[in-house]
Parts: sequence; C-alpha cells; structure tokens
Amino acid sequence: MNEKVSEDVKKVVTTGPPVSGMFPPDQENLVDPESHAELDYERCVQCGYCRLVCRVYNTTYAERDYAGGRNRILKSLAHKEIDFDKDKIIDAIYQCMLCGACRTVCPNGIDTLEVFQTYRHTAVKKGVMPEKLAVLRNSIVTNKNPFLESGTDRFNWCDSQSCNEGHMAYERATEHKRKIESGELKADEIQEHLVGYFVGCTSAYRNNELVTATSRILDKLGVKFIVFPDEQCCGSVLFRTGLDDDAMDLVE
Repeated sequence: MNEKVSEDVKKVVTTGPPVSGMFPPDQENLVDPESHAELDYERCVQCGYCRLVCRVYNTTYAERDYAGGRNRILKSLAHKEIDFDKDKIIDAIYQCMLCGACRTVCPNGIDTLEVFQTYRHTAVKKGVMPEKLAVLRNSIVTNKNPFLESGTDRFNWCDSQSCNEGHMAYERATEHKRKIESGELKADEIQEHLVGYFVGCTSAYRNNELVTATSRILDKLGVKFIVFPDEQCCGSVLFRTGLDDDAMDLVE
C-alpha cells in the first residue's frame, strides 16, 4: 500500500463494529472526521463507556442523558427516523454539563463537546430556548454579565478599602483611557510591559477572593498591570449554550 493510499485509509473511520444488528446493511457507516466534524456523532457505536462516567446519567438513569444516547438521538434526527420536537429535545441537549468526561473515555475519540455545542446552536436556530437560558442570555446582552447584576457593579471588588492594588490598577487604566481619548497619549506610547488583567464575570461578581489575591500577587511581584474599565462578559456561556450569534455580537 503506497503512502497516499495509507493516509486516505487512516482518515476513513468506520462507525459500525463487526457485529450484526447494530447498523442496517444499507446504512453508510464511513465518515471522514477531518472534513465532517459536525457529523462526528455518526462514529458513535453506543459502546456504553461514556455511560459509566456521566454524572448526569448516574443521577437520572435516562438513556438520553449520556453521550451515547444523545448521539443516537442525533443520528435518528439526521436519518429522519424521528421528528424534531422542540419540547422533547430541550432536555436531551441541555442536560449535558459539558464536563468532557465522555470525550476522555471514548474509544473512537469523538469530540462530544464539539458535537453537542454545535447541535445546541442548530437547536437554537430552530427555536429551542429553555426558559432559564433565555433569562441568562438577556442578562448578558443587557448587563454584560450572566448573574443578573448591574454592569456598573463589575468593579465593586476593587474599591480602595477592599483591594487597594486592584483599585490602583483600575485608576491607572482609566487615566490611560482618558489620555488616549483626549489625544494626550497615543496607544503605542503606553508603558512597555504593562500587563492587562481580564478579570471575568465570575471573579468580579462572585469569587472576589480570587481576583483580590491575583491583584496582590501581581503587585508584590512588581508587575505594572491594569484592569479594563470597559470589560464585559467574554461570551463563553453563550457559546457553550448554542447562542453563537449573540456571542459574536458581544465580541464585536
């Protein structure tokens, strides 16, 4: 077998084990995972390895709640074996916590996180939107954070009494911003090696101990750093829940 043929063979992965009954004889079981990443669920053989490590399944014991069962649903939808039902599909695709345990143990190397996130985006396009997710989405769009908190409270953690090091970083940043906007300072004239610290929503609104400790460590090390006065949600929650379009709007 020449090298070209050998490489082509490596790219073709069978989704069906050498046993009868798992797939019908007329079903095409060959998928090129490099060019059809969105069809990676087709390579699932329902071996059940992921069932053993799925915390959701081991709580609900519902077949739809582990990766193999969820992949079976996606296959059935793709092959028109079942109809797309918005009400029934919500739990099947949103019970998953995207912890990645199933991806770790999958003998076929299926990127289950990519599969389920991609399908969440598809489902959202078809009108699937859990009520709690809609509330979260609206909070991010309106307040730039998923915690239903006011955007103006993002920097409450760094007042001079709570974290003076963070307070100084914030003051340093706002002064740079003011000078740049007024023309007193050009962006490329900002002090070399100045470090920008992106705090993030969880640290800013919930885990203040982390951001406070980080600020104090940076200051102790003599690092000149700033926090971003216009910081807003990074959009990770939106991407992971299928709201890619809203996430891209946030990025822009």
